[in-house]
Amino acid sequence: LRWHDRADARRLFGTKSKIALAKKAVEANPRAAMAHFALALEYFQIEDFAAGIDAFELGLALRAPELKLLSSYVSALTARGRADAALAVIDGLAVAQSDSAELLAERGCALARLQRRDEACWDLRRALEIDPRLSKAVSELSSLLTTIGDWQGMVDLAKTQYAAGASSCPELTAKIVGWMGPGRVVAWRSRRRTARS
Repeated sequence: LRWHDRADARRLFGTKSKIALAKKAVEANPRAAMAHFALALEYFQIEDFAAGIDAFELGLALRAPELKLLSSYVSALTARGRADAALAVIDGLAVAQSDSAELLAERGCALARLQRRDEACWDLRRALEIDPRLSKAVSELSSLLTTIGDWQGMVDLAKTQYAAGASSCPELTAKIVGWMGPGRVVAWRSRRRTARS
């Protein structure tokens, strides 16, 4: 079922239809890992993380998923308060995680939930080096920097996001303005413009 979502209600109906189809596929062939993964991803869409995790783990028992599927699973584990399990899953993929911005971002989120902020910031920055427009990494890193009071880190993040032309720039600017005050932000922007010329 592929179509354009025009309203949240239509998307929810489409997702429920997809869940019903995925359940039928699982019933027809319980040894089909991809059917379990598809069902899990649909549950994740409606934030039924418990059902999604159960379905995903049934698929995991049959075969290893692709990395992009794994990041959704890890995100759901973190959302359910199982950050230690999420971290264990990612750390079990030592080779693959260094190339995947999504997995690095998920690892950073899990570390942040475990109060390991320095490691979380490191992984989130590495994720943004790979993909500067990864909104989850920007959001989590900016929250961490705000929590620990790292004003310079927030400004540096804003600079890299502006340079990348990322859509997170207004959000970061709002956080910086709220944190520093409008006068300092105006001075910082004028210095930045002068440096460019």
